[in-house]
Amino acid sequence: MSIPVTAGEMNVIAPLVKELTGMILDDTKRYLVEARLGPLVEKAGCTSYAQLYRKVKDGDAQLREAFIDAVSINETSFFRDGKPFDLLRHKLVPDLLENDVKRQVAIWSVACATGQECYSIAMALKDILFDFSRYNVKIFGTDISEDAIRTASRGEYTPFEVKRGLVSAQLDKYFSRSVSGNYRINDDLRSVIQFRKANIFEPFTVAGMFDIIFCRNVAIYFSREDRVRLFRMLAGKMKPEAVLIIGSTETLSGITDQFERRVFHGAVYFGKGASK
Repeated sequence: MSIPVTAGEMNVIAPLVKELTGMILDDTKRYLVEARLGPLVEKAGCTSYAQLYRKVKDGDAQLREAFIDAVSINETSFFRDGKPFDLLRHKLVPDLLENDVKRQVAIWSVACATGQECYSIAMALKDILFDFSRYNVKIFGTDISEDAIRTASRGEYTPFEVKRGLVSAQLDKYFSRSVSGNYRINDDLRSVIQFRKANIFEPFTVAGMFDIIFCRNVAIYFSREDRVRLFRMLAGKMKPEAVLIIGSTETLSGITDQFERRVFHGAVYFGKGASK
């Protein structure tokens, strides 16, 4: 049974969540706080959310990381909303390599959670490139949750997790079975991906500039002000002809004018500068 959170406790927990993750939690999100932080209250030896708040604010670094891990939204699956991956296969990557197959293709998955998006990107590229050793492909995955990054780095998923988005042919082609009965991503796919813990609202180093950025269903949890900050930061990490892919229900209207909406066979994406 979850520990109830009072209105007064929400008034201190919500700003702390905002401070540490950028996420906005209003009073309608009490259920989320109870479901995700309730177990942490007990695990930390606290008797209330207010006491948990004080311990985190007092500088307990380990508890701070556990707090971030608990509230992070890590809902994800393989090939979630398939259109962006078809866009990669049939438009974005072929266009990038059309004149120079040796050029680097750098892709960033923002808030990559437990890694399914990054591995889906790698599988989509493998489908068209066949042999990564002939190309210069780099995929970066970042997330605020240290626990999520550990899971992503392992590249091992339960039968339930792989069945969310993958078919048997993909499992046979891109995974091996571990001794525990889980599915482990093949080394050739894992080798083109780097995972790193990062808070997108704090200074951090992600090497170089990017050709393609996935930032799907991330900004929906932020205030308008933080959405502006987010997309300004992403624009600064994009090469002149780079593209941005956001969630299918998201919009940049009223948030930024740095991007131009484009459509390819029903897949929406955003480019910097004039469309070709």
